[in-house]
Amino acid sequence: MFRSKKLVKPDNLHSLEYLKYIYTVLSKNQNVVDTNRTLLVESFRSMAEILIWGDQNSPAVFEYFLENNMFNYFLHILNQKCGNYVCVQLLQTLNIIFENIKNKTALYYLLSNNHVNSIIINKLDFSDEDVLAYYISFLKTLSFKLNLNTIHFFYNETTNDFPLYTEAIKFFNHPDSMVRTYVRTLTLNVYRVEDESMLRFIRDKTCAPYFGNLVWFMGKHVLELDASARAKPIDVDTQKNIQDQYRVKLADLVSSHLDDLHYLNDILSSKVDMLNEVLVDHLMDKLFVPYYIHSLAPPDKYIIVETEEFVDAVKQQPLMNSDICLFLLTQVFLIIHQTKLVTPLAKYLLESNFSAKNKIAEETKLQNEVSVLPEKENEEKTDIESTDAFNLKSLTCMNITDEEKEILLSKNEADCVHSRCLESIYSQLIIEKSDSSALFGVCLLYAISENSSLSKEYYEGFLTPIKSENSASLVHCDERNELIDKLVDIITAASEPVCYVRSVTLQMAITLLKKLTIHEEKVFISDRHIAVILNAKEKILPLLRQFFKKEEMFLELFEDEYNEMHKEILNVQRLLSDSTLLLPPAHSPMTGIPLSKRLPCGDVERTRHFICAFLNIRKLLMTFEEKEETQLPLVDRTKCFVFDTPINLNGNDLITCMIIAENGAKTRRYLSIISSQLVLVEPHSRFLGWGVCKLSCYLHDAEVTKIDNETKTLHITMHDTKYKTTNTVKLIFDDHIRCNAARQKLLNGRIKARRKQLNQIANLLEMTSCETNYAPCNNTLKQKHNLRSHFADVAVHTSNVIMPCPISMRSINSDECSAESNCSSVTHSRDQSPCLTSINNPECSNSQKPSSLAQCQEKTEPKRKGRVENV
Repeated sequence: MFRSKKLVKPDNLHSLEYLKYIYTVLSKNQNVVDTNRTLLVESFRSMAEILIWGDQNSPAVFEYFLENNMFNYFLHILNQKCGNYVCVQLLQTLNIIFENIKNKTALYYLLSNNHVNSIIINKLDFSDEDVLAYYISFLKTLSFKLNLNTIHFFYNETTNDFPLYTEAIKFFNHPDSMVRTYVRTLTLNVYRVEDESMLRFIRDKTCAPYFGNLVWFMGKHVLELDASARAKPIDVDTQKNIQDQYRVKLADLVSSHLDDLHYLNDILSSKVDMLNEVLVDHLMDKLFVPYYIHSLAPPDKYIIVETEEFVDAVKQQPLMNSDICLFLLTQVFLIIHQTKLVTPLAKYLLESNFSAKNKIAEETKLQNEVSVLPEKENEEKTDIESTDAFNLKSLTCMNITDEEKEILLSKNEADCVHSRCLESIYSQLIIEKSDSSALFGVCLLYAISENSSLSKEYYEGFLTPIKSENSASLVHCDERNELIDKLVDIITAASEPVCYVRSVTLQMAITLLKKLTIHEEKVFISDRHIAVILNAKEKILPLLRQFFKKEEMFLELFEDEYNEMHKEILNVQRLLSDSTLLLPPAHSPMTGIPLSKRLPCGDVERTRHFICAFLNIRKLLMTFEEKEETQLPLVDRTKCFVFDTPINLNGNDLITCMIIAENGAKTRRYLSIISSQLVLVEPHSRFLGWGVCKLSCYLHDAEVTKIDNETKTLHITMHDTKYKTTNTVKLIFDDHIRCNAARQKLLNGRIKARRKQLNQIANLLEMTSCETNYAPCNNTLKQKHNLRSHFADVAVHTSNVIMPCPISMRSINSDECSAESNCSSVTHSRDQSPCLTSINNPECSNSQKPSSLAQCQEKTEPKRKGRVENV
């Protein structure tokens, strides 16, 4: 008789009635059991949708949510330890609500009553990956709501508590990269809120431990990176799996280090002075000086060791390899652009030499004004020595830790370290059997000069050009000249036949050399250095001439290297993000490393390598000599006919053909050769004798093939060397005569175009007419070819006057040999024309008449007017 009213589920999800239905479900199922677990999960999922819809369309929905305090159900169910299934759905619902809500009143209500902080400090099962992922995502979403109006909902000034920040930084070194990224995003959002009390809490309570642990883990990653770079797996060339694992691990470590540097730069960019000071001190004292500076220039006395029997200062070996140290320092200057961190680090590298030069300059000025007694100088030296000895003894007697003694001792020896850093960098620029250290040294100096936050006074006159000989700012003339000598030596080493310099090292050396010697379109370099660079270019020319004679694909290789050089400007930051540079320079292309970042293997790669070196050195010399480029590129690609371009076809031969598309459709076109280009046109609709370009390609980039069974079909393959694309076109002609005529024109045009480009390359390589005969031939024939021709001279009559004809008394055999050498020099060519194949007659015997030899010579020489008489 007294039955409860059955709960009816509304049909419309986006309505106030459905929210009331969910409220009834939650009120009747406040305790989570196995039977209602699925119902609660679906209710929370539907609640998120209704609230987002109501926030944008119906304010009554959110008012009902606030009036009934439905947010309390989240905290009540979460405190029951109901399992990860329900917990994940709760966190997901909260994340969706806070991420999409736009009503400020509703947001302030949700953040009030400290409910959100209670959810943050709730002890959840973080061993479950889903729970941790949604929890960190929820904290990150809350951090985007932080501002001066909402910060007091999270930070309690009276209790001095900030759970959103303190709970998040516990996961700063989590193995999952997504968790680490979310934590760092949260901290950056917190640092951007300009609330002094909150920032003071972070500095006093969490800044030192958090930044200290962050720097310590960065140092740990740096040592792992150094150990991985030094490791050499056994038989890397044959065991590909070991090599892949080795490279993947190294790439992950480099990527992690780059993420750390970007995070540090973001913290320093927030411009919170009270936090930046603490961070800079930790970085300099615990990472950059002990790991980077001391590895680059280790001090004499490094650690003080105390035992029961004695106290001694022991010199410790460098923590890292010098190559890794230069690589990491370069990344610091490329990524971090904050004066408070970059300036002291640059001082450690450069200031000592500057200060020494300044002291010498000041002393020379004061010598004319003030005279210093030698006795006082000796007294000052003894005082300094006594103070140094006192400092060492005082350190041993201090009741402090070894780490603090190490820091104090390193600070006392900072001046000594400063003087060695630049010398160490210079020593790395010497190339013996590997150019890795030279590449990283050049990149470091380039990064220092390109850092916008570093004042130029630290490298003025050293990494900048000299304006005049009597300039007052010329402090580092010796160091600058020595650096230019090192860079010129790298360029010279790149021109050696047995080369250990990669193309990327040569490009970086040339880039830094231009920065040192060119200022406002004026060149500041000595003639001696230009002569050395010119000599390096002359060393490459004989090598390229040999490749020109024996390499069939020399033209394609030359064009490809030229296009690669002008495709994009070398990006140093992108270059230094490649972990393969830390490996020993590879030779094999099986490693997958580009040729510019490894040493060449085989004749083809050596050809490409020296072509790249020749083009870079030639361009550098033209820049120094202020000459304009007139010989390159070989073909001006900008003059190629563009699609739908009108072309005047008057006076041009046209051959009718049909283009077969991939779907089998046929389109009528007209084939023509214009300006060494293969052009397919269709008639212009308005102008008679004009056509519209539908397809064009340079003849030397086109390959023509004919299938034996198809007498009226040609397959034309068009190669775009600039963009490295290939397009194949199938043409069908009306009959086999037109097909053969088109094929002959295309082949002859391609041969002429290639010969023209090869002649241009020969002029670049400064080759004579005899050297352009790149086909191999007998040495005896070459010698005879260079001698005077021994067969009878030819008399040419032009005006009925017989010219005197000298007669040679030499034997006929020698004449025939010279004639054969002349003929062979014509027939042995790379792109042999069909019309010249009949000249080479292998059946030439001693009984052959001199007249036939003269006829053979006549065919090879251009025709002359007049009557020819053989003697």
